[in-house]
Parts: sequence; C-alpha cells; structure tokens
Amino acid sequence: MKNHIVLFFSCLLPYLSLSAQDVITLTNGKEIQAIVTEVMQKEIKYKRFDNPNGPVYTLDKSSVSVIKYQNGTKDVINENQSLLKTGQNHIFKGTEEQEIFSVLEHYPEFPGGQEALNQYLFENLIYPKKAREEGKEGTVMVEFIVEADGSITNANVKRSAGEELDKEAVRVVSGMPDWIPGKHRDRAVRVRYVLPVNFRLR
Repeated sequence: MKNHIVLFFSCLLPYLSLSAQDVITLTNGKEIQAIVTEVMQKEIKYKRFDNPNGPVYTLDKSSVSVIKYQNGTKDVINENQSLLKTGQNHIFKGTEEQEIFSVLEHYPEFPGGQEALNQYLFENLIYPKKAREEGKEGTVMVEFIVEADGSITNANVKRSAGEELDKEAVRVVSGMPDWIPGKHRDRAVRVRYVLPVNFRLR
C-alpha cells in the first residue's frame, strides 16, 4: 500500500540502520567505522557507526583508499591509479573493456532526470506486506549496470535492509526503462551505478 511509504532517494539523506556498518580506509591506513550515505564525484559523505543519528561528515575522495561494505563487497577509490566510485556512484569503463576511467564526460541519466526517477520509484515500489506488519524500515543500496545501449542489467543488493525490502527494491530497479547511457570521448560506455532506495513507514 503506497500510502504507507515515505521514500527518499539519492538526492536526500537515506534512513540508516545500525546493522549497516561500512569501513572507510584512508590512504594513510586509518580506518573509520561508518555508515556511508553518499559517494559523489569528489566527496564521500558518511555518519559515524557509533552515532547514526549524529552529523554527516564529508571526506575528500583523494584521502580515501577503499570502502568496504557490510555485505563483504568493496570499492577501491585510490589504488594503483584506479578509481571506482559509488553513491550517485559510478564505475567508468572506457574504450578498452577493462579500462576504468576516473572521469566520465557524460553520466548516465534516467529519462526525465532525478525527479522522474523519484516519481518512477514512488509509483512502482510496493511496501512488502510482511515487512510492513513487522515494522521493518531501512535503505537498500541497489547496484546495477547501465549498459552502452541504456538498458539496465545485473541489479543486485550492495547493502541490505532485510530480505523482503531487498527483493522489492531489486524488482523495481530491474524493471526501470532504458536510461540515457553514459558517454566518454563520444562513445557510449557501460557504467556501474548504485542507487539508495529508502523504505520508511509512517
């Protein structure tokens, strides 16, 4: 029932679960126990794991080596000149299939932009009955690939909010219409994208 759902997407700070612990490793070797909320082109935003209701902190991406997520996956930010970016997040592949770019000239985009993406998710997400009855809330981080033709493939859960919410988020993301593909050097490229989908009862 959609009247029981309040949804926040990548343009807003997502609801955070205490179980969703990430580890940010800095280039100097220091580790931060965190809940990553957004990774942008030049900055990483996070909350301290021991204070999830506290302030949002910002790190310059150049100071971060690796982000390890609570589900065991990781993103290498600065290692051997590779740059993998998550959040409104992207892994850039260029003219060679295995080449990874740190800069993309044109990012992939949902047709109609961010507002249209939010509307699509709001209209298509259905709060799972079991999760609603049990009062479960949380943010599902769904990773997928925007292919060179704009199609959406390989949707999977990067950070879980529970089985029922995970399945619903992946279902809706998998059913998205084709995006406007990312481009680099006038060539359409495959881009990995991570979209936070928030479920909250009211």
